[in-house]
Amino acid sequence: MAQDTVFFRNNVSFVIFLGIGILLLLIFSFYIDKIPSMLLFGVLTSIFLIIGIFLAKNAGDTIRSDPNGVLRAAIEVNNGIYTTFDKVDYTHYMATYPNQLGLLTLFRIYAAVTTDPEKLFLFQVVFICASNFLLFQVTHLLFENKRIDNITILLSHLFLPSIFYTLWIYGDIPGLFLILLSLYTYLLYSKYKNLFYLIFSALFLTLACLIRANYLVFLVLLTLLSLINFLKRPQILSVIALFIFPLSYGAMSHVMQNHYETLIQEKITYPPQKAWVVMGLSDKVASPGYWDGYTTFIRDWNDYDDVKTKENVNRDFNERVKVLTSDWEYALDFFYRKLNVTWNEPTFQSIFVGPLTAYNQTVETKLLNNLYGEGTLYKLYNRYLSVFITIVYISCLVFGISRLFQKSSDYNFLILIPFIYLIGGFTFHLFWETKSRYVFPYIYFLMPLVAVTISDFVNKLLKVNSK
Repeated sequence: MAQDTVFFRNNVSFVIFLGIGILLLLIFSFYIDKIPSMLLFGVLTSIFLIIGIFLAKNAGDTIRSDPNGVLRAAIEVNNGIYTTFDKVDYTHYMATYPNQLGLLTLFRIYAAVTTDPEKLFLFQVVFICASNFLLFQVTHLLFENKRIDNITILLSHLFLPSIFYTLWIYGDIPGLFLILLSLYTYLLYSKYKNLFYLIFSALFLTLACLIRANYLVFLVLLTLLSLINFLKRPQILSVIALFIFPLSYGAMSHVMQNHYETLIQEKITYPPQKAWVVMGLSDKVASPGYWDGYTTFIRDWNDYDDVKTKENVNRDFNERVKVLTSDWEYALDFFYRKLNVTWNEPTFQSIFVGPLTAYNQTVETKLLNNLYGEGTLYKLYNRYLSVFITIVYISCLVFGISRLFQKSSDYNFLILIPFIYLIGGFTFHLFWETKSRYVFPYIYFLMPLVAVTISDFVNKLLKVNSK
């Protein structure tokens, strides 16, 4: 199984399954508000825990790719060995990716506790279950509606990539937990106007961004929301909220870099951020905009000369922009294909990041071998998620259109956070390096909006029946 994405045109059976899926969701939604929310969450979380524990125990003990590189670096640093920072070649992970200092720090904590893959997988399971709980709590703060709460609980557990991501020990899942914690405390701040909540929101979001830089999109979002609040009500607390997120991230980034520079007795320099844009605009691999090795090798190719690296990145960037702007037909085709492999791959690489024989990984059961070997179970999983994600996209389109017909005075910008986050992520990955795995958080955040759309439809049906 490679990172190449192969698409098949949907047939009549897909439409039938889509109809069945929508019908089942509506039937459940009619009665779901009768179930206590904590009971529903408890039952579904128990199922997730069973699946997660099963995966952790049977997914083998090989950690590959970036997670393996960071974990090895963390173990070495904990043992006082800093060769990972040596600018020798691309195999020295932290010299190649010094922007991973936050993730390195998290993995150093992991390594101080355990390096057993099974236990690390279980950490991820806990993070995902906690994230589902926070999404439920965020939904409750936003809408204060039991039916919407319960539909969100159901959807977050039906969105199965999250539980399979537990086998990819990286910054995605801990970062997701932290931005949900940040959003939850930010909503509490918005409700009670308490500085305590604002400080904790900034702290959690800073940690998320240090662990996984892609979550800076969410930092920009909360900063923009704080700006809107400041323009509406220019108060001291609004001024603090406007600056606390970027200042907190900037300060902690500086402190962390100084710590590691003191540790290794050497200045840490970074590859140009534009290198990831060059890769995001590249068409060298089957899936346009995917990782093609550019950011891994660019410093090695230039003997870690930062001035030379920057010059070559700028040259490559200008050349690629020239190609795209000189042929609009090709440019449209390129971005169409890039959007397709990013947003229209229903598994969001949740199986690809698991144990694959192509990477010398093994699984312990026939069930998992069928799933990760692209057998019948994988095909069913793919088809199920194709239906699920189609329902998500349709529901969010309906949600967005319905909000366009509301008066601006009726807008609650906090309710629009998932939608704005999606727009931010869409724009960011249009130009930046992309993978379908990268957009999982934006889709995950849409679950409350899907729940609102379904709940609104159910309420309208109930009103019709009551007449």
